[in-house]
Amino acid sequence: MSLLEYSSSVRSSALLHAAFPQATTPEVSSDTVESLLVSVGRGNHEAFAVLQSRMAGLVRVNVCRVLGDASRSDEVTQETFAAVFEDAIHFDPHRDSAQSWLLTRAHQHAIAVLPHVDVTGDAQATKLDQSEPALLP
Repeated sequence: MSLLEYSSSVRSSALLHAAFPQATTPEVSSDTVESLLVSVGRGNHEAFAVLQSRMAGLVRVNVCRVLGDASRSDEVTQETFAAVFEDAIHFDPHRDSAQSWLLTRAHQHAIAVLPHVDVTGDAQATKLDQSEPALLP
């Protein structure tokens, strides 16, 4: 299943849950974020849908603080959860809390999309090749 197909499946699950909340398995919906993340690491798609539903708001707010752009924050939040689905197998509940693990990944994704700023403060600055004849004095 491709990431796009899976993403569509998760959205469908979330819509189904919103329409029929009683259809959600009680033991998954009442799990801690840590146990949900461990379950996601084992490939549990339902646990992923619950985790995303619970934590998307917090992740989005933190991404928005870094980016300062609400529309890009939505995109980075989705990318974060796609990465979480792939990387959850590496989560160790004895080493990190699930919330800090998720927010660290969100922060890393947000930082990665920021424009590169060099030490002089020029956004998206690039080093010029001094060997270019047009650039020589």
